[in-house]
Amino acid sequence: MKSWFSIAAQAASTEVAPVYAISIHDEIGGWGVSAADFLYELSQIPRDAKIELSINSPGGSVFEGLAIYNVLKARRTHIEAHVVGVACSMASIIFMAAGKRVVPENAYLMVHGVSGACYGSYADMREQAAVMEAVESTMASMYMEATGQDEATVKGWMSKDTWFDGKQALEAGLCDEVVVTLQLAACASASALKRYDTAPEAVKQLFAVKAVSTANDDEGGDGVAVAAAPAVTVETPTASSVQPEVGAGEADAVARLAAVSRCLAANEPLLAQMLSSHTLAVGDLDARIERAAGVRALAVIAGYPTADELVANNSTVAEAQALMSLYAKSQAPAVRSVQASSSDIRLPSDKPVQKTVAEAINVSAVYASRKPNQNPNHNSK
Repeated sequence: MKSWFSIAAQAASTEVAPVYAISIHDEIGGWGVSAADFLYELSQIPRDAKIELSINSPGGSVFEGLAIYNVLKARRTHIEAHVVGVACSMASIIFMAAGKRVVPENAYLMVHGVSGACYGSYADMREQAAVMEAVESTMASMYMEATGQDEATVKGWMSKDTWFDGKQALEAGLCDEVVVTLQLAACASASALKRYDTAPEAVKQLFAVKAVSTANDDEGGDGVAVAAAPAVTVETPTASSVQPEVGAGEADAVARLAAVSRCLAANEPLLAQMLSSHTLAVGDLDARIERAAGVRALAVIAGYPTADELVANNSTVAEAQALMSLYAKSQAPAVRSVQASSSDIRLPSDKPVQKTVAEAINVSAVYASRKPNQNPNHNSK
């Protein structure tokens, strides 16, 4: 059966512990082989064993790749990774999980953002966009942690297909070491060439499927054309050399991946992002999803701008209701306290009484004020 990865123990003497070789050499999640298959085989390797990871992949499934990244990162101090052709998209994320990262001068990494397709209503598309935004933010944080670059720089890389050869990868912090030019393996996925049609010409050559690949396909091989290299003796692990072991980090990664899927199915990309960034525990997820649904429904009814902060803080419905009540009061028209006589106090809707012209002008008073003063004892004739 074809697979996009292989895991094997290299031959070792009784005095030296075996080194395990892991190869990711095709599209991640392809051929009907999932990350769960990868994680199971990885779990057979002792936790303290040294791992040499080689990558020559155009990328693949985002969630499959994230699961692999999380598990490998738990072992990062024991992993040395090499790009032996290209590490594009999710393959470059997996590369970031290694404790030591090596790229030949003529190999390439490619970084870009999340892409996908959606068919459905406007609401469906908004939901898909929210999920993609959350996942892309998670991926950006992984590049930032590995490289030490700031968010603006990383998101600039992710805004398009950004290619790095060995020297450029070193300058960007994507790898720790550059080695001399090597004869590289050709990438097996011909479809990747169409997706990355803006790639440098040297990269396109690595996507070419050589005649030997076709021969391998016809004979049931894995279809990967590999340049000549010194032979490496590979020994099938035995019960004495490999102790089946599922480490805590691996079990957590598998559970976390399943939890992320549940959050996305419940239309909670915020909780999915918190799970991916390890700011939310998996254990109380069902209660968090139920509580988030109640808080968001209440926010819609109350006209509250956004419930994200309340969901992130795990606020109860009662707490959210109290906060939304205060918010509603804060939006009411302000009333100023003033000192005034009772005759000046009017309700906002009252209108001042309009006097008639006759009331406004006292004609008799005006006439009297204009008459000359008279002696009160004088009688007019």
